[in-house]
Amino acid sequence: MSEAALIVEEMRERYLDTREPGLHEPTPGFVAPTLDELVAARSEDLLLPEEGTVGAEALRAAHAWIRLRPGPNHDPGSGPYVERYPTRYFFTPGVRRLAEKYINMPAFRGKVWANTYRWHPPKFQDRYEHVSVDFWDWAGRGHSLRDDLQRPLESVIWKDPDPPNILWIMSNGRIRVPPGDWEQTNYPEDGSDPNHYRHIHVTYGWSA
Repeated sequence: MSEAALIVEEMRERYLDTREPGLHEPTPGFVAPTLDELVAARSEDLLLPEEGTVGAEALRAAHAWIRLRPGPNHDPGSGPYVERYPTRYFFTPGVRRLAEKYINMPAFRGKVWANTYRWHPPKFQDRYEHVSVDFWDWAGRGHSLRDDLQRPLESVIWKDPDPPNILWIMSNGRIRVPPGDWEQTNYPEDGSDPNHYRHIHVTYGWSA
């Protein structure tokens, strides 16, 4: 068995050891404000041009930079798993740069959100929590990413040459550990989205 295949098997075993029913549950009834509403409210989630800037009103809508941060505008999730492993936004600078780059791309602005959480993934404790990212619907953790967003975003992430390098990515029923190819996961479904049909998971190296 190749080294890449061994890594995939280890990831499968470690991931299966940590799955629980209701792994990522949205908060019932949670509705996120739209990007336009956040711009109009001058939300702290956004980096906006100063009031005195020429053409500031038009610039806000086109150039408001979405920042990944805690707050009431995006769902941190709910349920016992989220209580044990609460949502966080403590990324290394390189990982934050990539995650915010993706959610600010025109195809994904106001449609995709991202987070990490304590001990992400739990089997590794705090080893990867600052370099792991889950990409969800704009509403936040536990809210399903639409297929017409997930597949293009998965492709953008995988093909991006910018560092830090990907250690592994999970999406659409597959896992990929460079330099290997995609492998089917086929985990038994338990409500936790173990095969990542509803969100994308990426863990990066500690290079940045």
